[in-house]
Amino acid sequence: PLRLAAPYSRAVQLGALLFATTVLPAHAAPFVYVTNQNDNTVSVIDTATNTVTATVPVGTLPYAAVATLDNRRVYVANLMSNSISVIDAYTNTVVTTLTGICTNPTNVSVMPGGTQIWVACLNSGEAKRIDIATNTVVGTVSGLARPTSIAFNAAGTTAYIACNNGSTVRVINTATGTQTGSLSVGGGTVDVVVTPDGKHVYSTSNTDKKVWDSILLPSPSFNWFSLNSAPVNLVLSPDGSTIYTTVNAGVVWRIKPSGIGAAMALVPAGNGSTGIDIT
Repeated sequence: PLRLAAPYSRAVQLGALLFATTVLPAHAAPFVYVTNQNDNTVSVIDTATNTVTATVPVGTLPYAAVATLDNRRVYVANLMSNSISVIDAYTNTVVTTLTGICTNPTNVSVMPGGTQIWVACLNSGEAKRIDIATNTVVGTVSGLARPTSIAFNAAGTTAYIACNNGSTVRVINTATGTQTGSLSVGGGTVDVVVTPDGKHVYSTSNTDKKVWDSILLPSPSFNWFSLNSAPVNLVLSPDGSTIYTTVNAGVVWRIKPSGIGAAMALVPAGNGSTGIDIT
């Protein structure tokens, strides 16, 4: 069965460590934004006190969220209402709702440079590009097979889109919005990340219970790491040397790739673990 990226996703956590500035003293501590599917809200957690300081009503079945690079807005993908809620992170209120964007948005990612939000649209087979300044759709990447996750290289010139059908990660030129390649990986692809140096693209495969390593440089090749349960989400250490992936089975796999093969270890976690991030 399809296990989509968790509602408490990497995009939420990385983007939501907000307000480490002196501009607004009330927001001095970092905050985390958590999507809650059961009650259609977003919880705002003050990391200094580990308490919920606000609860923001959004659309139906909020699935993922990401903060803009200036930490002023949080974009929330509402899976079942086919909309994107835009939260003002200073007031923690929804300032606009983008409707009719696409069918079943499952993931939102901010493009390096901070000018666009990309939305993975599961059942319309496309990715939408939203201009942050105007909150309008400025481009569409079509022809995707149930896209579930989007990652960018550090320069923002290339997007990698995990497609749950077709066992592929699509390679997109962000300047033109056109597909320039396709990485053949395992079935039921859910999540995708790119190493900081752009040499590796890692993706999770539900069907064959593997983390795939699409090696781009110095020469294209593939490797994989077999697990005993279906992997869901994954995250890289800041230097890109270690992969952590949840398998929805109470453990996290820690993988340290080293040429062909890897040093792998199990780390106990909570039951049904899915979302994951690293500081």
